[in-house]
Amino acid sequence: FLDRVGALLKPKAEAGARAVVLVLDLDRFKTVNDSHGLSAGDSMMLTVARRLARQVRPQDTVARLGSDQFGILLLSEQDPDRIAAFADTLRRALRAPVTFAESEIIITASIGIAIHDGSPKKEDELTKDAELAMYHAKRLGGDRIEVFRSSLRQHGGDGGSLETDLQRALERNEIRVLFQPIVRVRDERIVGFEALARWDHPKRGRIQTAEFIALAERTGLIMPLGLM
Repeated sequence: FLDRVGALLKPKAEAGARAVVLVLDLDRFKTVNDSHGLSAGDSMMLTVARRLARQVRPQDTVARLGSDQFGILLLSEQDPDRIAAFADTLRRALRAPVTFAESEIIITASIGIAIHDGSPKKEDELTKDAELAMYHAKRLGGDRIEVFRSSLRQHGGDGGSLETDLQRALERNEIRVLFQPIVRVRDERIVGFEALARWDHPKRGRIQTAEFIALAERTGLIMPLGLM
C-alpha cells in the first residue's frame, strides 16, 4: 500500500494523477468481539473487505492496515466533490446490517481523507494525515467523514506519539477515574456509579475518552488501563 502511495508522490509520477488516501476505522468494533465472539469479528472483517472492494475501480488499491483499520488509495476520482461523494458511498455501504447467528450487526466507520497538494511528502506522511483526520472524525462521534487540514496537527498529533504518551500516562498515573452516580428516577435514590476515565494531557489538554480508549484497545493497553 505504502509503495503505491510513494510511487505517486515521486516527481516522475504520472501526470494528472495525484494521491488521494482514505483511512477507515470501524467504530466500537471491540463490542462485536465481546458480544458475539471472535468468529463474528473475523466474519465482519471479511464483510468489510468485500464491501470496500466492490466500491473501488481497478486502478484503486484497498488494504487492511491493521486490526479494524483499512486504507484506500483512490485514483479513479480526483475532483474534491467526487472524492467526498465516494467516501460517503463507502460509509453508507458499510452501514448495511450484517446477519450473524440470527443477529443483525450494524457496522459504522470513521473515515479520514488526505489529498496530496503537491508538496514533498513521504508515503507514510500522507497516510498519517488521513489517519489524523479519521481520529478527528472518531472524536466527533464516529460514522462520519473528515478531510485532513493542517490545523488538526495542533489537536491530535499522530497515533504513534499518542500511543507513547498513553503508555507513559499509565506508568505515571496521569489518568484519573471519576465516579458518576446512577439515580433511580422513581425515588431519586443512588443505586450505583459509572466509572469514567479522564486523561488531561500535559500538552494537548483533555483527550476525549473515546479516542484514548480506542487507542488502548488497538495497542493492547486496555488491560493495564482497566486495572487502574
